Amino acid sequence: RIGQYADPSFAQFLIEEHKIPVSEFKSEERMVRAINGYDARIMYVDDQIKRLYERLNELGLSNNSLWVITSDHGEGLGNHNYFGHGEYLYQEQLHVPLILYSEAEMAGLKGRYSELVRTVDLFPTIAEMLGRPLEREKLGLDGLSLVPAISGGEFNPPQPHLALAQRRPKDFQTFRRKWEEGDVYAVLDLKEKLIEHSKSSDEFFDLEKDPKELNNLAEDEPKRTSRMQQQLHGILSSGKTFEPAPSEPISPDTLDELKTLGYM
Repeated sequence: RIGQYADPSFAQFLIEEHKIPVSEFKSEERMVRAINGYDARIMYVDDQIKRLYERLNELGLSNNSLWVITSDHGEGLGNHNYFGHGEYLYQEQLHVPLILYSEAEMAGLKGRYSELVRTVDLFPTIAEMLGRPLEREKLGLDGLSLVPAISGGEFNPPQPHLALAQRRPKDFQTFRRKWEEGDVYAVLDLKEKLIEHSKSSDEFFDLEKDPKELNNLAEDEPKRTSRMQQQLHGILSSGKTFEPAPSEPISPDTLDELKTLGYM
């Protein structure tokens, strides 16, 4: 139905073919096969994006479209002795792709922006690129428009400029597996990262020297760890954290799908 609307339109395409059932990781051989399958699924997603782009070209819409390609999370493939997503806040889950692309003159895109970008920045960025800049303070938005950065202008975000991640509470959905008790938060910039556990020891990583987060420096770097703890608590004290929605009954079909994906 693409192309049948004369007015400006928004379309979201959600592709979920890249998820792998946790049951695939029961042996080393199956794990290798599953990871190769994950790569193949990513290629499948790329191919679907290509098909969509070609269709928009056929309809003459590509020269007046803004593409936003991103993901809600990454995937653990054994990096920290776990598989899947949701329970931990390491970079393989938090660091996701973000591509903004347009052939229209409105965009003014200028290559790669290598500074800190957060998913909360997407809404104000897209709004401004479409000529609808938002009043952040009036609307209570945490995100910043990245238009000055991606158009080659000056971008001076408030300091410290940090990204926040929060693990879903364990009781968010009763079908969750045996997760660590308590709350888990992460706060980071491009150089440092703190993962705070309310029921266990915290983790502090130097992302410049240790991008794979293999060396926990929380005990060796108490001052740096304490500084980020204070920054995290300042963010949390603002009250802008995730609150679980009321739970609803899960249908048998949904339960079967969750079992297939390894959530139960």
